[in-house]
Amino acid sequence: MNEPITTPEQYLHDHWPVALILLGIWAWISLSMIATLWIRHRHTALPRKLIWTVILLVPAVGWVLYLGIFHTPPPNKPGETCTGGTYSGGVGHL
Repeated sequence: MNEPITTPEQYLHDHWPVALILLGIWAWISLSMIATLWIRHRHTALPRKLIWTVILLVPAVGWVLYLGIFHTPPPNKPGETCTGGTYSGGVGHL
């Protein structure tokens, strides 16, 4: 019978195709976000972009930080129905 898996490293060593797929997914997401950072924020100072480039290479943590800080929801247009956010007035509203 198979021995139980004791560490993630042992699992990835035994199942190297899974490791390659995970590495490919991580690289694709990170490099896409880094490219977006350098294109959208081209006027940002170079040291700041370099720091964010390193942060985005950390799987998941860097992605969450970047999206939380730089991805803002679109503003509501005048005359549109609000679907969320803060209420901006009206008679009888507290």
